[in-house]
Amino acid sequence: HIDIMLSTLTSIHPDNNQIKQSTEALKKFSENIQSVEMLLYQMKNNQNGNNRQLAGVVLYKCIDKHWQKIPQDKQLLIKTLLIELYSKETTKLALKAIAHVIMKICKQTLLNKEWDTLLDIVFANPSQYNTEQQLLFELNLYIISELISSSMEYLKHKLNDINNILTV
Repeated sequence: HIDIMLSTLTSIHPDNNQIKQSTEALKKFSENIQSVEMLLYQMKNNQNGNNRQLAGVVLYKCIDKHWQKIPQDKQLLIKTLLIELYSKETTKLALKAIAHVIMKICKQTLLNKEWDTLLDIVFANPSQYNTEQQLLFELNLYIISELISSSMEYLKHKLNDINNILTV
């Protein structure tokens, strides 16, 4: 059902009535906590990059409302999946959507030191990126800038890593 909504909204030949119905259905769907898992499933498994991007955008919009209600063991699985998706996504816009979801979750978790593994990825040695991974490097810089603006106290122990990345 959700894949049909996503496909309708990313269709090359849109029908205004179908778009309106799908938009309303997706908005109502995202109010349910179960939407988090279903959107993540679409982000991981949908063959259409535009649908993966849209699933990420919808998740970005609803994750704040649902995050604290998700049990910690599922939160860990979600964070692990997002890191996997972040490192493997090949569609630029879908990758950006994943980065935005990661930032939303970071703002809720980093101050409690709940997602240190993300920092290891974001602060990886910038010389490891080839030209094909330029977007990933740019998104890492985006995540770092967001972290600096919202969680500088937490990042004090990463100042050398920040300096290394910014002097590349």
